[in-house]
Amino acid sequence: GMISADLTANAPGVLANTGQSSLNAVTQQERSKRLRHQPGTIWLENRPELAQRIERKLFERGLLARLILPETYRDLESAVGALHDIGAIVIVAANEPSSVRLQSGGKLFEPKNLATRDDDAANQILQAVETWAAEGEVTQ
Repeated sequence: GMISADLTANAPGVLANTGQSSLNAVTQQERSKRLRHQPGTIWLENRPELAQRIERKLFERGLLARLILPETYRDLESAVGALHDIGAIVIVAANEPSSVRLQSGGKLFEPKNLATRDDDAANQILQAVETWAAEGEVTQ
């Protein structure tokens, strides 16, 4: 059924609107501070298993990461841009070099000379992510 509740300002459990920044847009800086990393894209060519491993490792470290396949989106640039807008690290598992132009901000990382073994390559990529995650870190 439907849940109903008294939402008047004086009702128990209703937070009062203090006027404090509740109507201000959330900034990229605020998102990065909360997420503890900057948005970016990791473009992996012909390494789908590595892409899955990277997404898992970033997730386990508490980072906002999303693996996408270019063929799933009509407009890959818009998809990547939307994910960057929310502060995500995007992992693209592609069969070709990057064709995405990052208009919405975020770094593009196209690793070259990766180790052949996925575990070793994942460690190389994670080190790069940790470097960019710390860049522009927001302090209070």
